[in-house]
Amino acid sequence: MNSNPTFPEKINRREMKVAIRRSGYLLEQRVSATIRDNGYHVETNPSFKDPLTGKSREYDVSAVITFDLLGRKRKIDFLWFHILCECENNEQPIVFFEDEPAHPDLIHHGIVCSGLPLRFGKKNQTIDISEFLRFAGFHHSWKWPCATQYCSFQRKHQNAPWIALHDEVHHGTFTNLIAALECEIDEHYRLLEKAGLPRDTASVSVYYPLLVLGGPLYLAHESKRGLVLHPRGHLQFKKETWVGERRSEYRVDVIQEAYVPRYLRILEKELRDIRKEAEMKKVDFLLGLTRESDKLRPRRRSTPIRNLLDPRFE
Repeated sequence: MNSNPTFPEKINRREMKVAIRRSGYLLEQRVSATIRDNGYHVETNPSFKDPLTGKSREYDVSAVITFDLLGRKRKIDFLWFHILCECENNEQPIVFFEDEPAHPDLIHHGIVCSGLPLRFGKKNQTIDISEFLRFAGFHHSWKWPCATQYCSFQRKHQNAPWIALHDEVHHGTFTNLIAALECEIDEHYRLLEKAGLPRDTASVSVYYPLLVLGGPLYLAHESKRGLVLHPRGHLQFKKETWVGERRSEYRVDVIQEAYVPRYLRILEKELRDIRKEAEMKKVDFLLGLTRESDKLRPRRRSTPIRNLLDPRFE
């Protein structure tokens, strides 16, 4: 018997449909299908271990696509593009505040890669893979506006004024993406070690943390005319956080659902450009592979291979 007669005991079919449409479930399904149709292997709601609590958590969509990087005749050098995606069907607009453009030499710090090799050059004069392959010439992080702050809107009741606030839900979404990304990096190195750390083939992953919105997205900045709000289909959010004992920077793409096909075309072009640069520098790339592989020979078992290969651990 229903103890609260104010509310019906069961939801009806019409109410079920309304509730589902307002949620992010259908958005997640549509985004997954679009990415899958573009050749990616897609997994929905993959789990990962939260590095802070140790508990199992999930994010919405993992999408991976793999290609041969160098085009060698007798070896396959793996290049992986890995999209980690959260979907949110936001009813209220989300406004990101445009930051001053970063110095071009610093942007590459927010592009996250894993694997082998990630460093190139001589002993005391090494550069990371994004500099070596000249990402600045084609990667969208050098072209899209970037924000370091955001807000959404709510009010306490119908007649109350709207309040702009830093929503904890959105903060949790970005935190979840970064935690999942770090776990995927650790998993990449674990699989390399399980495979016996092959020293004659490359295996490089490039990560794309992504938030897809079903509702309005704006970019804000102040001008002589006052506050200006621009509707956007795509922008980047720069997220800094501590991972263990180090501070790391990440660039998260924020897009509207309608922008997903265009976003995938951007990644497709970047894939071609990375392969083109790597093939042009094949000799130096393979020298970098040999140099980085040599670091693993005197390694103690207690030393994680990521500590030796990831430039962010320097």
